[in-house]
Amino acid sequence: MSKSTERIQLFKRVVAAEYYLFYDVLLEAVKDIQKLKVDLTIEEKKCLEMVNENLFNEAVKIVKLLEDMGMRSEETIIIDDNQKMIKEYLEDTFIVCHKICKEIQKLGICPL
Repeated sequence: MSKSTERIQLFKRVVAAEYYLFYDVLLEAVKDIQKLKVDLTIEEKKCLEMVNENLFNEAVKIVKLLEDMGMRSEETIIIDDNQKMIKEYLEDTFIVCHKICKEIQKLGICPL
């Protein structure tokens, strides 16, 4: 596969993964883009900037949800398993969003 075709495929993966919230696929696609070691086009940079902004906004929403649920502090006693499961899911999603943003920042797209 040519470098150009590979780049197109990688960015298609980034856009699709971000749209469908496949964070593990998104993280790997961004890492694969890093491996190309090429200068990104303006469109590619804008794409990654948009993904980074969306992930940041998602992380902010997660923090607000955790605060609204009263689950942000360490002293919170979780009464049922559903709340615990929701809290763990939100925290895991927050961590993955943060990791992807860091990987995008390594590409020099967004400030650290």
